[in-house]
Amino acid sequence: MPSEDLDLLQRQFPDCTTLAFADIGAGMVLVTNSDAALEQHALNRLCADAAATLAAQGGLSPQAAMICTADEIRVILRADKHPDDVLICICNPSLDLPAFRAAAQATLSRLAAAD
Repeated sequence: MPSEDLDLLQRQFPDCTTLAFADIGAGMVLVTNSDAALEQHALNRLCADAAATLAAQGGLSPQAAMICTADEIRVILRADKHPDDVLICICNPSLDLPAFRAAAQATLSRLAAAD
């Protein structure tokens, strides 16, 4: 179950406060796990921002993007075989980024394979 995969990832990395599995081609967040309740317009904005961030790479179709601020780290991962499937992650700056990225990519691979 997709929600169980996101639950497990968030339990492993409590510094990750929001996880969203989305189809950026359709502009839809398919499943989320978040510490805060997110309204539909916030989910739509997450998906649109992820699509814009990945597209801003000059058409290179990157597999990942990251936006860091003093307050948060946003990690956007694209599935290898299904490029419209992405995992959007909003995390605290204290996140163990290398460990998280590996675990998040594995989670995304499972989610995209089941999609």
